[in-house]
Amino acid sequence: MLNATQRRGRRLLAGVLAASLIAGPASARCAADQDQAAFDVNALKTELMLMAVSSECRRETDYNAFINRFRQQLIEADGRVVAWYRAHFGTGRTLNLKIESFVTELANQRSRAAQRVGGDYCARSSLLFTEISALPSGSDLAAYAAGKNMMPADLPACETPPAPPARRTRR
Repeated sequence: MLNATQRRGRRLLAGVLAASLIAGPASARCAADQDQAAFDVNALKTELMLMAVSSECRRETDYNAFINRFRQQLIEADGRVVAWYRAHFGTGRTLNLKIESFVTELANQRSRAAQRVGGDYCARSSLLFTEISALPSGSDLAAYAAGKNMMPADLPACETPPAPPARRTRR
C-alpha cells in the first residue's frame, strides 16, 4: 500500500507525463525574444481558459485568479501580439482577420490536444494551476509559459507573411 507522499508523487509524475503528451513538438521561434514570450503567454492563457470552461475540469475560480494575478503581464502580451501582427499585416480588416484566425486556431488546436490526452486532462489542469500559483512574481510568467511549450508546431508564432509578387514594368 502506498503512503500519502508516494501517492502525491505518482500523481505529480502522471501530470508531468500528461503535460509532455499534450505539449507536443516545439514550434518555430520568433526573431525577437519578447515576441516569442508574448505568443507563449497567449498559448498558456488559452490552455487555462479551456480548462476553465471544460465541463469536466471546472477550473473557473483558478482561471479567474490567474487572470487577476497576472493581468498586467497578460495585457502586455496581448498588446505585443497585436503589435507584431500590425507590423507584418498593416491595419484594418486584414489585421483583425489575422489576429482572429490565430486566436481561433490556437484554441482549436489546444482543444484537440486536450481530447487526445483524454481523462488525464483535468488532472493536468490541477498541476498547471498549482505551478502557476507558486510563481514568485508576474515577471516569471513568460519563462514559465515558454517552458510549457504550448504553441502548436503547425501554428508557428511570428510566421512572416510571404513577400508580395514582384511588379512587372511595361517597357
